[in-house]
Amino acid sequence: MQGGTAFRSGDSIAGHALMDLLRVPFVTRGRDLSGWDCVGLNRYLTKAAFGVDLPDWGDTYEGTDWRDSQTLAASITAGMSRFTRIEGAPMFGDWLLFRRFGVDCHVGWALSAAQMIHADDAHAARGRFSVVGGGGTYVADIDRAPWKGRLSGVFRPKEASR
Repeated sequence: MQGGTAFRSGDSIAGHALMDLLRVPFVTRGRDLSGWDCVGLNRYLTKAAFGVDLPDWGDTYEGTDWRDSQTLAASITAGMSRFTRIEGAPMFGDWLLFRRFGVDCHVGWALSAAQMIHADDAHAARGRFSVVGGGGTYVADIDRAPWKGRLSGVFRPKEASR
């Protein structure tokens, strides 16, 4: 499921049916199937897919909306010390860092070079437009609105073997 493969509703990710993952609600600082934020989803899938248990930096930010974007960006930047920056197209399991609210404060988990799964609280997305209609877990195309042009970097956990 790497490269340009498009994910469909019957697919699975790291032993979980895609549709089950898409039912997980957005919960600020959530870290499991009962609810997660963007960092929680990425940590969960990285552990499930590669057995890599990344430290939880959820206690270093309060929220995920525009008011907390600076703190969230600083937390994500600090957490990225456990990652290697990847040049070129993302691969399955890479962490994708996106610019939002003018700072790098949102992560998605690469399903392929073209798609990601991510968790987003759209109700907190204020500004020129809402990122998605409603909060939750979504599959999105990396090169389509609203994510097109916002990708700041592709990162791979140092412990994740491919």
